[in-house]
Amino acid sequence: MFKLKKLLAVQIMLGAFLLLGVTSGHTYVIDGLLLDWGIDLSAAGNLGYLDANLPFNGRDVDVVTEDNADIVSGWKEVGPGWSLGNLFDAEAMYVDNDNENLYIAIVSGLPEQGAYSVTSDDYGYYLFEPGDIGFDIDGLPGYEYALNIWDHSIYSSVEWLDPTIDQFVSEAGPWIMDSGVLEGNLGNDFVYSGNQNSHYVMEAMIPLGMLGLQDAIYGVAPAIQKLNINWTMQCGNDYLNLDADVNAVPEPGTLFLLGTGLIGLYIRRRFV
Repeated sequence: MFKLKKLLAVQIMLGAFLLLGVTSGHTYVIDGLLLDWGIDLSAAGNLGYLDANLPFNGRDVDVVTEDNADIVSGWKEVGPGWSLGNLFDAEAMYVDNDNENLYIAIVSGLPEQGAYSVTSDDYGYYLFEPGDIGFDIDGLPGYEYALNIWDHSIYSSVEWLDPTIDQFVSEAGPWIMDSGVLEGNLGNDFVYSGNQNSHYVMEAMIPLGMLGLQDAIYGVAPAIQKLNINWTMQCGNDYLNLDADVNAVPEPGTLFLLGTGLIGLYIRRRFV
């Protein structure tokens, strides 16, 4: 009898743990801070910090990092162009999802209002602004969805404008949307943070339906659906491109039943 009570207690604890793991593992506060991703930008003052410190949260976080410069670097090649310190350095992109939303965080050295830079005689002293975030979900050339960082909205059937500096267009990808079909507004579920140790964060929670990704979750399409995400800035000096997976996440009840089933099998083997 004592053993049976002990097993029931373990069952309850396992169920609570599984419930907590699913509900908290994909919870991100959209505030432009990355502590809930496992990234502490207050410690990210040195070159390569974001390459060496990867997010721990979530079931399957997709990551790309290119932390090529820091605030004391001076002019440094970051590919395809150059950055003054980390001002024009696109540094990291993190993507995760649950059954309802896609979560994305992008780290760069570029403030929301953009930054001035001296360029060739063709441009002179020029203000370069951050770009919109492009999403490709059909695997064909082009990014058919955009997150417009100025009005916090998602658009489909997007036509794009290229970076201002022509030599970086083919590598950096598109800069901002020119036109598109409004799918929905994110409101406060998109933020562009202030200065965090010379880093700036764009963070968003996007309903999967706004990106045409809900079929991957509800079984109409494969349980894992691919998407490609791109971000660059007006100059095109640096960019981020990430191939990510949208994964169907087991519901808490499903995991609880799995746990109870395993314990039931143990009881049967132990006492029958």
